[in-house]
Amino acid sequence: MHQLAHHRNISCIQPNGKPLGIDPICFLRNRIQQMHSSVALVTEAVASVGHIHKRSTEHLKVAYYVSDTFAEEYAGTNLKNVERSVEDDYIANLRNNCWKEKQQKEGLLYRARYFGDSDLYQRAQKMGTPSCSRLSEVQASLHG
Repeated sequence: MHQLAHHRNISCIQPNGKPLGIDPICFLRNRIQQMHSSVALVTEAVASVGHIHKRSTEHLKVAYYVSDTFAEEYAGTNLKNVERSVEDDYIANLRNNCWKEKQQKEGLLYRARYFGDSDLYQRAQKMGTPSCSRLSEVQASLHG
């Protein structure tokens, strides 16, 4: 995560409004950043007390919530750093959730094969990995 001199409140949610889930590594990075900064990142999917203004990052359109004084404190390069930090956390959460989705799908496939359960196998085959799909979209937009 990028060091920010001062940022008060940020809550990340997916552009479709669904919560990202808690990524332990992302959480740890946020805690370390909080020790070096007077601004705390809010990792909940809803606005925290005092952080009621919804914003979206310019590039990936990731929603985050800020306090009343955010616009006064962050502009130009500082705003870009905050948005880069929000997007980095968003991508880290997508990676973590993608891994979990793949593990769950592979686990179901394994159980279906082990127990010879064709219905479970079909269900597992059809199981989506939305975080992986979104991660692919994000990576394509970043590299293309």
